[in-house]
Amino acid sequence: MAVESGYGESNLARQDNNYFGIKASDKWIKAGKPWSYHHDDHYNDKFCTFASPLDSLEYHSKVLMADRYNACLQYASDDHTHWIEGIKKGGYATDPRYVTTIEGVIRKYGLDRYDRQAISEAQSQGISIGYMRGKKEPAHTVTVVSPVQSGHYAFPLERDANSGVIAVTSPFGHRNAPKAGASTNHMGLDMRANYEKVLATEDHGRVLSAKNEGKGGNVVRVEYTRANGEKYQVNYMHLSQFNVREGDVVMAGQQLGVSGNTGNSTGPHLHFSVKKVSSDGSSIMIDPSVYLADIAVRGHINTKVEYQGNDLLASYKSTVIEEQPDNRQEMYLSQLTQSNDPKDWLSFLMNGNESSISHSADPYGCINRFCVQRPVYAGSPVGYG
Repeated sequence: MAVESGYGESNLARQDNNYFGIKASDKWIKAGKPWSYHHDDHYNDKFCTFASPLDSLEYHSKVLMADRYNACLQYASDDHTHWIEGIKKGGYATDPRYVTTIEGVIRKYGLDRYDRQAISEAQSQGISIGYMRGKKEPAHTVTVVSPVQSGHYAFPLERDANSGVIAVTSPFGHRNAPKAGASTNHMGLDMRANYEKVLATEDHGRVLSAKNEGKGGNVVRVEYTRANGEKYQVNYMHLSQFNVREGDVVMAGQQLGVSGNTGNSTGPHLHFSVKKVSSDGSSIMIDPSVYLADIAVRGHINTKVEYQGNDLLASYKSTVIEEQPDNRQEMYLSQLTQSNDPKDWLSFLMNGNESSISHSADPYGCINRFCVQRPVYAGSPVGYG
């Protein structure tokens, strides 16, 4: 868009909101859609006129769904290099420097971060990534949830929930070092992963760093902050590829990179470690099995994590279940208000909406159990619990 519109300064962009130099076809003109003359390959070529920059963008996206660019559809939505190469091969551009020119602009200004931001926002809204592919008109669809991902939580590797197992080759704690220079006090779980997608485990994680760290190889560090103030810093090590950068905000199930064999490693795998951060800023490395058990319970994830045939999470899950609060009223109120914000729930109830709801339609008795203390005088605090 920047290159083809002179960074928005071309006559086509300023006069016609046409940021991609899209010419008006006979079909466009016969349909009575607006167009104008501009000099291009020939004198007074006909170009489409759009009502807004957004209309220009959306039409351009539909252009890229044409059969001539079908080869691009195999690539991920944020794989900009292959998309640029693919549309050039499809006849979109004749400039031999087209790919390097576009890539240069993307890298100079870090524009690929907007791809990752858009993908995160779409996933959080339940919009399937790539829903336009093979379709003439866009349509909202519900994302098919991965067996290792549910709601706001996910496991770091993809496995089938019923038959799949995440195999651990080296557990947390003391071990015999697999090679010279490796630690005997293993502070994580080594998971068997042969160049596979590595995923964020919770919503709204902040990428602290994504870089090579020597013995750890290529490492992504993500901090997840929960509503109760708890913080977990999760480290994904020995990666072969980064899909995020420092400062990115990621959602559960979003790809962070690809597992690999970088650093002090004997073969492709994922080293997964977890640090729990207290409110005073102090931190401690914890057994990732405890963290994953918590994730499994919160996200209703059934995939097993096994070491030598033993389920590492089983003993921890029962503890998590005992500590897990009954959140059925929150689930019900989130459906009623279409929000996960307790402030919205409180506003909903205090505005008297609960009286309009049949308690017989409340399968969990949530309205009765969700107590509201109404303000007694002006400026009084409002509490709920």
